[in-house]
Amino acid sequence: MIITTLNRARIMGYNHHILKSPLIGCKQYLSSSWSHFYIIKRTYSSSPSSSSTSTTTSSSSSSINQPFHVCVVGSGPSGFYATESLLTAYPKTHVTIFERLPIPFGLVRYGVAPEHPEVKLVQKKFEKLLTDNQNSCYFVGNVKVGKDISIEELSHHYHAIILAYGSDSEKLLWIPGEKQEGVYSARQFVSWLNGHPDFQHHKFDLKGKAAAIIGQGNVAIDVARILLRDIDHLSSTDITEYSVSCLRNSSISEVHMIGRRGPAQASFTTKELREILTLKEIETYVADDDMLSLNSSSSLELSDDRSRRRMFDLLSKLKPLRTADPHSSKKKLIFHFNRKPEEFLSRSEPNKEEGGSQLSGIKVEKTRLEGEHDHQKSIGTGEHEIIPCDISFRSIGYKGTSMPGVPFDNKSGTVPNHLGRVTYPESPSSSSPSPSSPSPAEESPTAVGKLYVAGWLKRGPTGIIATNKWDAEETAQTILSDWHSGKLSHPPSSPSPPSPPSSTPSATDNTKLTPLGIPLLHKLLQA
Repeated sequence: MIITTLNRARIMGYNHHILKSPLIGCKQYLSSSWSHFYIIKRTYSSSPSSSSTSTTTSSSSSSINQPFHVCVVGSGPSGFYATESLLTAYPKTHVTIFERLPIPFGLVRYGVAPEHPEVKLVQKKFEKLLTDNQNSCYFVGNVKVGKDISIEELSHHYHAIILAYGSDSEKLLWIPGEKQEGVYSARQFVSWLNGHPDFQHHKFDLKGKAAAIIGQGNVAIDVARILLRDIDHLSSTDITEYSVSCLRNSSISEVHMIGRRGPAQASFTTKELREILTLKEIETYVADDDMLSLNSSSSLELSDDRSRRRMFDLLSKLKPLRTADPHSSKKKLIFHFNRKPEEFLSRSEPNKEEGGSQLSGIKVEKTRLEGEHDHQKSIGTGEHEIIPCDISFRSIGYKGTSMPGVPFDNKSGTVPNHLGRVTYPESPSSSSPSPSSPSPAEESPTAVGKLYVAGWLKRGPTGIIATNKWDAEETAQTILSDWHSGKLSHPPSSPSPPSPPSSTPSATDNTKLTPLGIPLLHKLLQA
């Protein structure tokens, strides 16, 4: 890798050198202006920067018409929508977007099925936001906030910090056998398809006949569709070459989709469900005839929700598996409703290392729904059955993770907040220590100064990509309200820098630059 360019930007009140390097290993590139990732190394100019001077003199004046410095942690949809709202509503805003990965766009880039490019079109809008605001919006990749730089340190350099790093973990079933080889999450699989750096070296054994997906939402549909549809169609999409190679050699011919509740409670959208049910190369079935029957509460739920009723109408046309032609060469998608996973089963595998085993199936318990409509609970009946499978994927939801210095609700996997303003949780024992910051907002004694949150980390992993827009706009409005009312007018501090270097370092001069603790920095310079 060759360092090609040395740019300068004003970030966190300092002058910084930004090393610009080409992206390698990505099938789809960003626009020419942003097809690179940034490695930041802190330096100091021989004279104070203009931004430091301006913020120092603004502390005694009104925040109106003063530069407003905001840090966004995370470069997914919520982070960009919040940035867009701030830049539009208050043009003197300067935003720095920090991202743990080398390139931006988060869920849009890595969490959308490769053959759905129309969903990824919003990425173009985010690219335009960066290119149109190069003097007021900076993207900083390969920096993990909370590890490479702390929230407390950021709070000294920004008027406000928006946490928008999403739900980067997944929920577990907590049943026996879940940790064995052959049991994965849908998130791992979809990220692997899209070339996510954390998952590009994963190995998925698709040599078996059957796969099982636990969960009945759109991500589960995505996994099933990728496993079952024609590989020639996939190879023309934005999918990684190593994924295409693996899928081309796949022996998976049937996929079981398992849900603990009934068809009326499935979380598919009508569009996603209709797409997979109409694929000519796939036959779709329901495992048992009685799985499509509804109790009175479920019928009432359908009558109150048009979109759910349309989704059920599609499912009600499924034929029972007993009617399948045993001689058909088509691949099968089989829906299992009212089935709760109890245990992942395994068999000994002689071709593996001593003591190795292979997933052989999932033991499930039959369930029934009880309770009032929209408040039904899945109750076990004590009857069990085994669904054979050679590989399995959990698709039961995402979960946020905590960050040092930020209050966190472990139960919901979210950051406690009010209209996007981070607050201390009711139980102090469940939160992390708060960072050094100005006094909490006057009207909310539990508010955490400077900290705000948007997206899944704010409300939980619900909704579609566009849902993040109004969510982020709400947070932006709260921030600007606090800014204009003077609650955030305390300027970023300007720590005394060490003696300035005698000259500006070159792109390859590593001796006069102090690293910001960014991973892979030295490897990049030496490569």
